[in-house]
Amino acid sequence: MLQSELIGEEFLRHVATRPSGFVVCSAGAAFEAWFQVELAHMLLMKGLNSVRFGYHYPDSRQKADLAVEAEWGLFVIELKCFVRGADANKMKTWPSQLNRLLNLVESGGAAQGMAVSTYFGYSEQKTGDLIFKFHPSPWRNFGPRRFYENAPLRLVVGTVTPLDVSPSNEVQ
Repeated sequence: MLQSELIGEEFLRHVATRPSGFVVCSAGAAFEAWFQVELAHMLLMKGLNSVRFGYHYPDSRQKADLAVEAEWGLFVIELKCFVRGADANKMKTWPSQLNRLLNLVESGGAAQGMAVSTYFGYSEQKTGDLIFKFHPSPWRNFGPRRFYENAPLRLVVGTVTPLDVSPSNEVQ
């Protein structure tokens, strides 16, 4: 399984090596496609050779951003870029995307789910509130962390596995 901390740290380093990385992390725009391509590239460079764009959830018209067939099973990734003042619709749809991903893992349809999100223009307090709202237990989270010290964009990576959602882990 992939740990949110390891993926998060590696993705921070990966973005920092991209020629356009600083521009993307400094601009108040959502570059979801750019992050999707860079995340796929990073995973391929780490030896996960079956990275594919788009994953159709079973019995649904909904699609996740990326999927990887790994030795431990299917790994599905959702990605969302939040920009303060321009993301009201994303605030409404992101929780349902995360629930769909969580349900896929709970039902055994995937061995792991990952939610990658970026935040631009939010205070640390507001970013923390959003993370708490979007990634309650059983999600394991990394971040928020800046890609560059002098660029405002922050990264959050959440992961969930069947072990995280097993009945023995429920709070009594």
